[in-house]
Amino acid sequence: MKDLIFPSQMAVKAAQNRPFAFPLIKEFLELLGNAFPITDSVIIAMAKSPSPDAPRVLEETLTRFPGAGMPEEAVQAASKNLGMIPIFLDRVPGQVPIKEVLEQIGTLEYGEEEEEEEEEEEEKGLPALKALLDRQIVSADETVIATVAPSFSASKYNLVEHKPDAPITQKVLVRAASNASSMKLMMEKLKDLITITKEVILATIRDWQGADTIKIIYDRLGSVPITRNVWKKAPIENPEFMTGFLFRLQRDLKPRVVWEDIWQDSHTDAETKATVTMAFLNLVEGQEAIDLLQAYPYDWEQKEDHGFENLIQRLLPNDIPSPETEQVAAIIVERCSNEVIEKFLNTEHQISITDKVMQAAERNKRANKEALL
Repeated sequence: MKDLIFPSQMAVKAAQNRPFAFPLIKEFLELLGNAFPITDSVIIAMAKSPSPDAPRVLEETLTRFPGAGMPEEAVQAASKNLGMIPIFLDRVPGQVPIKEVLEQIGTLEYGEEEEEEEEEEEEKGLPALKALLDRQIVSADETVIATVAPSFSASKYNLVEHKPDAPITQKVLVRAASNASSMKLMMEKLKDLITITKEVILATIRDWQGADTIKIIYDRLGSVPITRNVWKKAPIENPEFMTGFLFRLQRDLKPRVVWEDIWQDSHTDAETKATVTMAFLNLVEGQEAIDLLQAYPYDWEQKEDHGFENLIQRLLPNDIPSPETEQVAAIIVERCSNEVIEKFLNTEHQISITDKVMQAAERNKRANKEALL
């Protein structure tokens, strides 16, 4: 078998076999010995292999052939597989794109409660981070700690095992804000109370766990900067939950004021604005809720209702604010189609058809008035 001519294409195919790459390559190495084709195409295939055992495949091969070349394409491909980073740092440290590797480690955002995923993450990310730090290719300075801060495991290694006295800066907190577990660790490692900037809070609200993260900060420091700008951004990023959460933290800001700010934002689409309006309607009641519904933009002469009818349909049948009032009935009867008006009138609420409501129906430019009246 040692003299068998083995085409490199076979080795390439074996390296790309997702479930069986390692046993196949190991068997070929045993059978072929020095006849195993160590070509650039084979090394590149190993570096690009989709197999979870790809690092073992490459390491086993390079152990047998320590003089094998390392094509630039292989280095670039392998840099996307964090398990391979220690191998390349040992062989071609100058070719490894360190910044990209650190950023990739920072994308592994598993939390402390997710044990199975965290174990998988450590298999991928932590060996790469440890290799960079142990070989003193990078140091655990502010930039490195901040770059990997979204990864709980990487942050835990940096701040608990490697450099427990590292300062927790605003730059680090902004990056950690996307992961509640990372932020919890940062708050635990704080030696002195610091002032949290609005940039940290704005970063938290972009994450689906943002409310958890803000609560962690609030519990540790006793306050968070919920500015008008934060109020404006939060409902857009996470309208269903974040709006009510922030309102409970800081009640002195008027929902109507923030709502009007959001409606003036030309970058926010009508559907999002309708969802935000629903969130704000849950925060207010009585006349304040009616006024919010009345203020909802509407211009049917321009054939533009800005999603108002869709909003009403989402609120039906039980979430229309004060549906029994004349004012609310008039708003809906004036702005909606026959179908939606009928649904509203057929709800279980006591709705009175007054002169004011009839006058609103007369003004309706959208509905079939003959059927409506």
